[in-house]
Amino acid sequence: MQEGPASLHRRLESLDPVSARTVDPRNVRRVIRLLEIAEVTGRPPSEVRRAEPAPYRVLRLGLSAQRPELYARLDERLQGMMSSGFIGEVRNLMSLGLTSEHPVLSAIGYSQLAQHLEGGYDLEEALRRIRRANRQLVRRQANWFKPTDPRIHWLDAGPGAAEAASDLISKWIAEDPRP
Repeated sequence: MQEGPASLHRRLESLDPVSARTVDPRNVRRVIRLLEIAEVTGRPPSEVRRAEPAPYRVLRLGLSAQRPELYARLDERLQGMMSSGFIGEVRNLMSLGLTSEHPVLSAIGYSQLAQHLEGGYDLEEALRRIRRANRQLVRRQANWFKPTDPRIHWLDAGPGAAEAASDLISKWIAEDPRP
């Protein structure tokens, strides 16, 4: 990758112009993933995605919650992770030679804490950035998984969600049309 992200995207464009149009050239991970698909399958990724449907049944369940409730849950989860030694976990990973730029530390929270430990900013700023990244992910997921998608059975994430999911799964299994 000495030539940079643009060269990877040009390579994808030469192999599969359809896929190249669907991915931002700066999204290096996605571009590399599409190149890997082309290399492994010997086919353009856009053709691989159009393949025949899977030979098995799929039940898609989604949990939904109002944004303020979801944000509060995320904040509570972050607080619990911090209380359970999240900084120590990141510090241990960094003691193995990893930096904030390493892919292993790219997950939400790890990157921000690694940058804090490298002296990039104080802990409060790291926590603020983690909360912001979590909220951005919530917004992206709301775009990826639409409440109007007829393939997804949406359940309220509140009390009773496990029982409702169990009931849906039981009905779905009972309706299995296979011999």
